[in-house]
Amino acid sequence: MLDAADLYTTAPDGVDDGAWAAACGAVRDYCGWHVWPQVTETIKARGVGSLLVLPTLRLIAVDSVTSNGVPVSINEADWSEEGIIEGYLWSSRRRGVTVTITHGYPSCPDAIWGVLRSLALAGDGSAVTQVTSGPHSATWDVTSKSGSSALTEQHKTALAPYRLGVRP
Repeated sequence: MLDAADLYTTAPDGVDDGAWAAACGAVRDYCGWHVWPQVTETIKARGVGSLLVLPTLRLIAVDSVTSNGVPVSINEADWSEEGIIEGYLWSSRRRGVTVTITHGYPSCPDAIWGVLRSLALAGDGSAVTQVTSGPHSATWDVTSKSGSSALTEQHKTALAPYRLGVRP
């Protein structure tokens, strides 16, 4: 089980801890999963035929699986980093599949870090408007002075690779 305190990176110097936690929460809510850090947790899910779709886009390991309480050998199934396990007829009951997985990024991805700083600093007029990491650069038009965790279209574009889409 995840402890909420484990999900929040310590706020960088000059950033209020509360604003940082709110920004982390807003980003994770928008993405639909915790994204970072890498954790091992047990999830209850529902299969769709031979597909089991988990709330992650960075699946590292599948440790154990049961379907309707019956242990399933992961050798009977094939899984992808995007959180899809197939090759077994999964329970279609709500919470009928229990899976213990390791997933997430080991640290906060650079693009997300930039969004977090922008959100957390938006209330004091010193918001980050551009982040560059290697050959990649992202620029935001931050005009809100509310200090809230309202995501701009630029934020959403930066977060798109980490957001769960429509899933079966």
